[in-house]
Amino acid sequence: GNGSKSEFWGCRMAKAVAARIFGDDYQALVFWLEACKMLIGEDDIEHVEIESDDVKSLDDVVVHYHDGHRGVDGRLIRKAFYQVKYHVDYRDSLSAGALTDPSFINASSVSFLKRAKTAWDDHKEMGLAIILYNTWGVASTDVLGGLISSEDGHFAIEKMMSAKPRSKIGKLRDLWAKHLGCDVEELEDFLGSLRIVQGGTLSEVRAALNDRLARAGLKTMSHSSPLSPYADLARALIKSKR
Repeated sequence: GNGSKSEFWGCRMAKAVAARIFGDDYQALVFWLEACKMLIGEDDIEHVEIESDDVKSLDDVVVHYHDGHRGVDGRLIRKAFYQVKYHVDYRDSLSAGALTDPSFINASSVSFLKRAKTAWDDHKEMGLAIILYNTWGVASTDVLGGLISSEDGHFAIEKMMSAKPRSKIGKLRDLWAKHLGCDVEELEDFLGSLRIVQGGTLSEVRAALNDRLARAGLKTMSHSSPLSPYADLARALIKSKR
């Protein structure tokens, strides 16, 4: 009766709240991974932001570099925008279609690809990387699987641009250009800044952060406790707009 229905919705709400909390914690830990790099002196990082006001659509984590950081493909990066996407399980995988589907990033009308393109339009002159840090891996059967480097997540630009129009990659290239309202040449420049990175589990990211915290001379987190003082500190920074 009404009681069982109420319990059902209560359970769904509890799971939704838990997923959001885990997602916020994950974002905070990714922020601290980059902040520790700055404190250690790696990658010439000037400062790191969480929930930045710089680009509203890609504000999860933003990394600023002093003189620029070279990616493995040789491109100069002076600023890196992170979209952090945490999933509570592995019921699905990342696909080319997800990048043009607003619901993938819990949006109603604007896809991740469009958000990334807007950020690129505003900052392309300075040299930037746009990183989708996502706990889902790319589906091996999806066309996207053959286009993402496992080295640092950059796109196989030459492979995508040279594909024949009727091939799967060629159709994807044209579909994305149409979705973004740009020509193929502009799409090529944009994709050169895009990275798709599979992040570790929450436990793996916590372990990696502990290593960096120790190197930075900061207190590490307890493995026996699910609580994360660094996630709490990140939330306090967001609230104080610092």
